[in-house]
Amino acid sequence: MTIEPYVSADGIKFGVSQTEVELVAGLPNEITNNRRGEKELHYSPGFTVRLDGKHGVVEIAFRFGSKPVIRGVDVFNDGSAFQKLVTIDGDPYSCFGFIVLLNVGIALTGFHDDDTSQKAVTAFCRGRWDVMKSQLRKYDYWGC
Repeated sequence: MTIEPYVSADGIKFGVSQTEVELVAGLPNEITNNRRGEKELHYSPGFTVRLDGKHGVVEIAFRFGSKPVIRGVDVFNDGSAFQKLVTIDGDPYSCFGFIVLLNVGIALTGFHDDDTSQKAVTAFCRGRWDVMKSQLRKYDYWGC
């Protein structure tokens, strides 16, 4: 499951419709709506595709059990994945329990606080975090 920052994840491109997602990933196991009113397509093993009504796919989230790889880093199976990714990004932020890597196009949770039950990585489209920019705080990753 390769993540290409701001382009695609597991072959699913940002901006495409539900029909186009299903052509790549098949039918989801479940379809729900989140608090933002976005449609969520849930797949096994452990990934969710979020679509909004205007822009199509806006996020693709992976939970432990899936095998996302970004810039050669196996996110859940490389013990130093978190440090490698924040170093690759070079300008990490924190916000509401997430480490946001705008240069890499992902948000991580459960890694910086070593909470395996919460480990997840979410790839997002350009502009996804723009409304939250005032909430983003620089993350001091040198201690990780």
